[in-house]
Amino acid sequence: MVEHRYTGKFVFLTIITFGVYFLYWLYTTTRDMNIICQDGRNTNPILVVVLSVVTLGLYNIFWIYSQGERLRKVGAERGMEIAERGAYYARYYVLDLLIIASLGFFMFYAFHLFIGNFNRLADNYCRTILRGNGNT
Repeated sequence: MVEHRYTGKFVFLTIITFGVYFLYWLYTTTRDMNIICQDGRNTNPILVVVLSVVTLGLYNIFWIYSQGERLRKVGAERGMEIAERGAYYARYYVLDLLIIASLGFFMFYAFHLFIGNFNRLADNYCRTILRGNGNT
């Protein structure tokens, strides 16, 4: 089963580990996105973490954009309305980079929205699996 993500846990652990937890979160979320989406697109979670580190976090803008679009597309295919587009998440992430005084507020807000939609799609996937209508 795919575990729920919690914004409070994400923010707290990311801050107290100076971003190390964020890399773990990227890895596990990318892995779980591959499982719940079942769209034939298998993003390599190790590559995501490496690119995040090598680009000093700039790759994360592309990641949250592309995964946000993926959430929206797969959600629509499953009859779920996901209002936020990938650009919506990316906009908040970039805004946070531009306004240093925000101390991560906008980035964490973007991930809060993403986590909520991820959890909705994960719940849908788990219900489908429990009914026996999906692939494992």
